Amino acid sequence: MTPEIIKYCISKGKVFLTKKQKFDHYIVPKLLLSIPIMFGLVSVIKFIQNHREFDKSLILWTLGGVVQCWLFFNLQNSRLKLKKIPKNLDNDKLKDIIQRTVHTQEWETYLNKENYFVAKTHPTPLSGSWGEQITIIWDNHNIYINSICDPDKRSSIVSMGRNKKHIKSFITQLNKASS
Repeated sequence: MTPEIIKYCISKGKVFLTKKQKFDHYIVPKLLLSIPIMFGLVSVIKFIQNHREFDKSLILWTLGGVVQCWLFFNLQNSRLKLKKIPKNLDNDKLKDIIQRTVHTQEWETYLNKENYFVAKTHPTPLSGSWGEQITIIWDNHNIYINSICDPDKRSSIVSMGRNKKHIKSFITQLNKASS
């Protein structure tokens, strides 16, 4: 991550994704959108062919589907949000806490730089997850953390509670060290 990307993440409060990662992250709402589009097209074609009024049930299916896609898109978007935690320790202590969490949670370090850290998990195929990506960014005043389904693997809409567990375990380690 470049300094510009880190600034973007902090200012937007979201994890940065590449174009391919964004495409994969939002693929499910995009695919779901094809269903109401199909209903809408069928409704328009029937109207043109029959010169009658629109089929109200098809219009309702179209609008209901679009609303569902919009809600699911917002859900996927909210999963990118960074959780903001006030920073009350120095960078060396923070890096020690991160390494302790990496060890206890069996994360694999992906990037470990001066002011950010990215880890990934590789659970077993029967675990119900393709893996997660944990991102931790910090500046002089705050720590920002996020855990999402790994954007470099197959699109996944559920993490079976693992994303919350990753964030909670880091915050627990952080609270232990701050006490």
